[in-house]
Amino acid sequence: MNNNNKPKSPPKAPKKINVSKYEKMLKNLENKEKKNTPKNNKPNTENKNVANWFNNGGLATKKSNIPKDKRAFLLVDVTKDGKVRHVYDERYLWGIIRAWEEGFNENMGNRLMAKSPITKKPFGKGDIRSYPPDMKTKELVKEYTLRASLENKVRTMKYIPPDGKYNKLWNNQVQKSINFMISLIQNGRVKTMEQLELLMLVHQIVGPSAFRGDLKHYSKIDYKNVLDGKFKPHHIEMMKKAPKTSTLFFDPAILLSQKPLYKLSPEDTKMFIALDPYMKKTKENLYKYRNNFPGIEKAVYSKLQMIIDGPNNNLHDIYQQNLRESMARHINKTRNKKLYNLLTA
Repeated sequence: MNNNNKPKSPPKAPKKINVSKYEKMLKNLENKEKKNTPKNNKPNTENKNVANWFNNGGLATKKSNIPKDKRAFLLVDVTKDGKVRHVYDERYLWGIIRAWEEGFNENMGNRLMAKSPITKKPFGKGDIRSYPPDMKTKELVKEYTLRASLENKVRTMKYIPPDGKYNKLWNNQVQKSINFMISLIQNGRVKTMEQLELLMLVHQIVGPSAFRGDLKHYSKIDYKNVLDGKFKPHHIEMMKKAPKTSTLFFDPAILLSQKPLYKLSPEDTKMFIALDPYMKKTKENLYKYRNNFPGIEKAVYSKLQMIIDGPNNNLHDIYQQNLRESMARHINKTRNKKLYNLLTA
């Protein structure tokens, strides 16, 4: 009997798939992936410094009410330590610019003609920056805060005249110097506090007019020499330790020196510092004694003048003769031994 004629048995039913099992496996994989993915949920620490948020209409609001791509701040409002305290909807700030331009019917350009809504400081188009600041803007903030601190420092500058008497006549000269140094800061010529402090020191030594270069016949010492790095540590030490004696020889309103201060050697500046204590009377009023030095101070003056002018100067022999005569008249070799040794060195 042929078995091929037997009817075929029906196929087995397919095995049921446990859908929930595979869904659970998939979910576990997804959760595992989420756990391994590094999260960046750290809060923006810069937001902690922000005191005020302003919407498109200039009204106080919440951060969430300002679109992320519209948040902006003003460079001029940044604090001394570089913090952003006020964040605006940039459309509000640009609206202030447009209102000015439409009101005056002209383009503001690079000028700072608008006023900050909070600090009332003048600002321009270049001061509107996206928030939070990117690296480039952070560098600008750093430059701005440094420039602001330099300007604040120079505004405190004082000047003591050679006679020690400050009066209203000096106000204009000192203010001109302050404005002049602020312009150097804004133009990027003065970039560090060290530069500024040296400029202020030289200003005190040589006087306002010579410092600014206003004296066309005398340009041996002015701000350019400072910025060109011609003043070395030994010159700075001399100006700090012997300011009055330095002024006596390098302020052209008193004496016209043949050699600029920055050309003195370390040995020269040491001698200035060593002889400075012996110029007591003269230092009380440099104008009064510039032509008639009292007692032993004539000998000290002659010695310092010889140092400045050098041995090849036409008046060297005259100063040497004055030194010898003053020493013979006023200086006792035993009683004034230290001074005598300095003068004969």
